[in-house]
Amino acid sequence: MASNNSGINIPDEDPAAASSIITGASITGSIIPPAEAIEEIQIVRGAASLQYGTQFGGLVNFKLVAPPQNKAFGLKTRNTIGSNQLYTNYTEIKGKVKSFSYLSYFNFKSGDGFRPNSKFDSRNYFAQFKYQISPKTYIKAE
Repeated sequence: MASNNSGINIPDEDPAAASSIITGASITGSIIPPAEAIEEIQIVRGAASLQYGTQFGGLVNFKLVAPPQNKAFGLKTRNTIGSNQLYTNYTEIKGKVKSFSYLSYFNFKSGDGFRPNSKFDSRNYFAQFKYQISPKTYIKAE
């Protein structure tokens, strides 16, 4: 499996087949997490994708970032303003205290759009809490 510098894994057999997935053109009706929250994008093709359920043509798996293993608290924020009243905000907190780790983010996007009737307002939330019982056992809620 080949990988490019954006963290997207592309099967060696046919890298051109993934070009529409990289741009997001062929992903419709799905919830795509914000780019800041994605650690890796995996493309599973063929019969191996059946382990995740019955779907035709494979699947795209978004592997999210993990909480740090050595910091009690971390904060990341990104704010963008632009033309047509564009405002975006991504704020993430994460950390680990003893056997408990957490990760949460809020992603906000709003703007008037560049075409008539293309105003948008989007809010995405995510939270993950994990308690490590032993080196091989944990409880996780998302």
